[in-house]
Order: sequence, then C-alpha cells, then structure tokens
Amino acid sequence: MLTKSDFLKYTQCCKYLWLHKYRQDLAEPDALAAMKRIFDEGYEVENIAYKIFQDGKSAYDADIPTAVANTKKLVKTRQKTIFQPTISNWKVFCRADIIKLYSKYGNWDIYEVKSSTEVKDIHLIDLAFQKICFEDNWFKIGKLFVVYVNKDYIRQGAIDHKKFLKIEDVTRAVDVLIKNVGLNIETAHKILGNKAEPKVKMLKQCHSPYGCEFADHCRKSLPEDSIYDIAGSLSGEKLEALLDRGIIDLKDVPDGIITHKNSINHIKAVKTGQVFIDAKAIKEELAQLEYPLYFLDYETYGPAVPLFDGYKPYQRIIFQYSLHVKKSPNSPLEHYQYLSTKISDPTAELAGSLSGIIGDKGSVIAWNKSFEMGCNREMRERKSNTLCFLNP
Repeated sequence: MLTKSDFLKYTQCCKYLWLHKYRQDLAEPDALAAMKRIFDEGYEVENIAYKIFQDGKSAYDADIPTAVANTKKLVKTRQKTIFQPTISNWKVFCRADIIKLYSKYGNWDIYEVKSSTEVKDIHLIDLAFQKICFEDNWFKIGKLFVVYVNKDYIRQGAIDHKKFLKIEDVTRAVDVLIKNVGLNIETAHKILGNKAEPKVKMLKQCHSPYGCEFADHCRKSLPEDSIYDIAGSLSGEKLEALLDRGIIDLKDVPDGIITHKNSINHIKAVKTGQVFIDAKAIKEELAQLEYPLYFLDYETYGPAVPLFDGYKPYQRIIFQYSLHVKKSPNSPLEHYQYLSTKISDPTAELAGSLSGIIGDKGSVIAWNKSFEMGCNREMRERKSNTLCFLNP
C-alpha cells in the first residue's frame, strides 16, 4: 500500500521510498528525531487551523479500518466538515487534514494544512495525490486549498487563528499536475515491488524539499574528500555532469570546472596534500581585534507557533549563551554562561546577565557572525532599553 507520505518520499527520491519501506534499520536516529519535531510543529498548526472550521468533527483513529469507517459514517450523516478523513484500498492510503462539503454542488473541498510560511511545489503534489485518492473512492472533489502560516503575524495574547493562518486556492495549479502524479503513483508501486535497493545519483534531492534520514547510508561508499564536500558551490547541472563522468573524488576534478574561490583552494589542498593558509588575511583580521576578547555563542529555538508576545512564527528565541573572556594576551580564559529555565521570554534576563560581563570596549568573536548579529538585532528590537551594548 502506498501512503501519501510514501508518495512524497518517492517524488523526492525513489531510493528514499524504498529504504523507508524496507530498511528502516538504516535510518539515522538524529534525523528521525528532527523529523518528529517538524511533524509535532505541524500538528500544532493543524490544531489551530481546526478553529477556522468550528463545525468540524474528527474521523481520526490510529487503526486504519476504524478511521475509514469513521469517515464513511460522517459522510453518510451529512457532516459538512471532517477533520482527518481517511480513505484506503489495496493500492493507496490517504488521510487529508480537512474536507468541507459545498452543499450546492455536492463537492468536497480539500484543505491541506502546512507549517511553512509559503505555498511550495511539494504541497501541490501532496494535494494532487489526495484528489486522486478521494476521487477513486467516489468523493466528488471541488476546490483545493493550502492553509499555511502568516510569516508577518506577531503574537499579542492568545493566538489569533484568523491572522496566524493564510488560505490560498491552488485548484488550477494542482489540476495541471494531476496526470503526471497519477502516472507517478503507478511508478512508485513498481519501485515498491523491487527486491533490490534502487540505484540513484546523489544530487540535491538528498536535502530538498526535506532532509533524508538515510543520507549516511547513501554516503558510506564515498571517498574521504568527495565532490559533495563542495556541493554548495556546484550547480545541479555541474554536479550531475561530474557524476556522469564518474568523478566523485575531489582529486579527480579537472581544472577549470570549479570557479568558486574557496572551493578551488579546497580542491588544491586535497590534490597537493598541503594545508592552505592565507597568512596575510589572518594577520589583517587579528590586527583588528581589541582586548578584552569575548567568544560568544547563542542557542536558540524558533517554533512555528510563537510562544511569547512580540514574536513572529519561526522567530528565534535566544534562551542560552556561552561566553569565554580573555582580558589580555596572557590572561586565562574566563567562562560565563546563562540558561533560561522559565516558560517566559528570556530576552531581558539573558541580556541583563550578558551586559554585566561585556563592556563597551573589546572585540566579540563568534563562529557564525551573521547568526549572532541577527540574534543581537532581534533582542535589541524587543528590549531596546536594556541592550545598548549589543551592536548588531
């Protein structure tokens, strides 16, 4: 049986689908945990979306036959809005987020809830799969909608579901895809019929549109220094061209193909076995530093549903810092830290703690400068009176 989530894995990579179905033992635990967090956030957004349809009733049950029976019962009793309607046969299984009956024509509109802040191509494929499945099970489908998060929403008090969410009619865009999606469903079934693991080129599908929990498995046969180590500076076309030529090891990359400066230096270092050091640039950078030196690192969490007033969806909550201080060239490193343990906005308390350590002289050093600067800027915007020392 092919589920909706199975099919979306297939559209990303047929090998992803096969491994998910038959070799779950090869999945990375950390990747699975990260995926679970994403799903959990999606459920939170979904629960908020239900408030838009206050007349809805849920057909959900963890047991598939029971969920299908619940759905049939709600349809038979003319329930106009159904949450988690479920249909299944020997070939496919599909559970939608929300369907709503448009009584005038007897059509069911499908609403797909997403925790993203925009409508993406994968959402259209998702809805195309749903439409095919429901129509195969004698539902007359009308319009198709994506319900997604309004990135400009700012929380003030309880979540306002009408302002927090946006609804976009994507019926026409989905209908363009229907034929190809139908053909791909057949192909996906053939992949599931294979006894051997499919062979595919590792391109950008390994992390797009979603991360893959089998990435380590697919990379286990790669050389220590591979073209994937510079994939960020390669276009999809160049990456595929190198693979077509059988080039995977960085040592085998011909001169002139790569134009990105850092990647060229990377390849030279691999080919020559010599470490590349730009001594001049390092000296120039070090000459700009002023003691005391502050080595700063923030930890953040950005939930889809803002936890506190003044925050937007996915905006970073800075809840921890680690700070090492070197007051002079010969002084020992001093370590300071802060971790918020309260369910409240930690900005003022964290900033107050940090402002007692960092003065108006010296240099702040961070591994990811743009990240720490962004955190400073956002904190100062929220609590400008307490963050005068944080120059973004």
